[in-house]
Amino acid sequence: MLQGGRSEAYPGDLLLHLESFRSLLAEIRSGRDAAFERTARRLGVDRSVLRRRIRTLDAWIGTSLLAGRGASLVASPAGVRLAERAERLLAGVRELRADEIGRAACRDRG
Repeated sequence: MLQGGRSEAYPGDLLLHLESFRSLLAEIRSGRDAAFERTARRLGVDRSVLRRRIRTLDAWIGTSLLAGRGASLVASPAGVRLAERAERLLAGVRELRADEIGRAACRDRG
């Protein structure tokens, strides 16, 4: 348990939620309207599913990751920090996966 009685375990698919948050921030930063709708469509989910993923991250981290509404929606300071860390984590996971696929291919040939 963390301070304040919150559980350390994430109540869902953390990598999926981080990728969803990162995708949403990219859409917000593009300056186009309807960031939630565009992101949800690109991810192949309903807007309510995307909102739930963001709310789950908010609750687990303990702060809001977004500020504002509609066209004035931006990442909060915590949201900016999470996006930076999530990008490094996701890049590391992709790199590890590529390494393992390469190793498996070498084993299969050898």
